[in-house]
Amino acid sequence: MNDEDISTAAAKFQKIYSDDIEPEFVPEILYFKNFVGQFDEFRYKHETLQASDIYTLVVSNRLTSSFPNVEIALRIYLCLMITNATGEISFSKMKHLKNVHRSTMA
Repeated sequence: MNDEDISTAAAKFQKIYSDDIEPEFVPEILYFKNFVGQFDEFRYKHETLQASDIYTLVVSNRLTSSFPNVEIALRIYLCLMITNATGEISFSKMKHLKNVHRSTMA
């Protein structure tokens, strides 16, 4: 992603989570991107880094005081629900209803 795309996405994220993320998040995330690029282990990777790997980097290198909003944003992202079980619940209920109806028909 280029810096403009990151700035736009970071501004949207900050607006949604304005109670948790400070307005300085946008320049902070851009600086963090450049900072991470200095680590040899991430410099030549062409695939997208996992959020959990980035969070581990921040915590293990004690960067939470340098990038507090990035750390909070990563915690928010890592805690988000990744699946929606609504469809599974409705199928489960239908299966239960079918079994109840089958037992009453006999």
